[in-house]
Amino acid sequence: MKSLTRESLFIVLTSLVLSLFLPLHAEDLESGAYILPSPENQSQATRLATSGGKIFHSTENQVSSLRTVFVPDSMTQIYLWDEELSNEHLQAFYAVSRNGLDLSGRVRATTYSIRLRDHTFDPLTAAQSVYPVLEARNSNRLFLVQFVATPLPEFRSAVTGLGGDVHRFLTDHTFLVEMSEDTHAQVAELPFVRWIGPYHPEYRVEEYLRDALTGTAGRLEEQRYSIMVCGRDHDRRISR
Repeated sequence: MKSLTRESLFIVLTSLVLSLFLPLHAEDLESGAYILPSPENQSQATRLATSGGKIFHSTENQVSSLRTVFVPDSMTQIYLWDEELSNEHLQAFYAVSRNGLDLSGRVRATTYSIRLRDHTFDPLTAAQSVYPVLEARNSNRLFLVQFVATPLPEFRSAVTGLGGDVHRFLTDHTFLVEMSEDTHAQVAELPFVRWIGPYHPEYRVEEYLRDALTGTAGRLEEQRYSIMVCGRDHDRRISR
């Protein structure tokens, strides 16, 4: 009986050691991040764990909307959640794991407010109005593409692979992308894309030009202007 107990103990210990060193498989990571129950007789801190079971964040704040974004054709996972701060403000957070076990980098607080020259808005919570004369036309091919986190190389590759032409990083998880209507529809389906919207001409002009073009200021005098042109190969500056 004693030898059987030792054999059983050896099997258990061997299994534990192997679990520490054997690589995780994709099927082991399908659940995504989760909230661990608080141990009895300990603090009420909320603990978040990766798909592989490693605790990566602990907080006294109330956590809500925890979800995992799985990046296609990779083991990369993006963990998203909100925390209610002491002032009742809801703060968004994200973290990235390249293997479903360990974090790549650290937990980051973030905002999804797109900050342009004269406009600051979260596209999912605030409707943005522009002057009709400075609104993008139906034939527009320039779009703001906002992601759920700071863009990873996989994001850019996915957009370009679908036919989008990424011109540059613009603001707050957002790329400026030139693309067709068909590509737009496909990019919108990517799991890490949060929002896509037209890059209205109003977003690109200075206030005095906007006022003149909309009739809220006097006629502009003839002068020199600097114009940024989005080209297929690269951005280039021209003057006239």
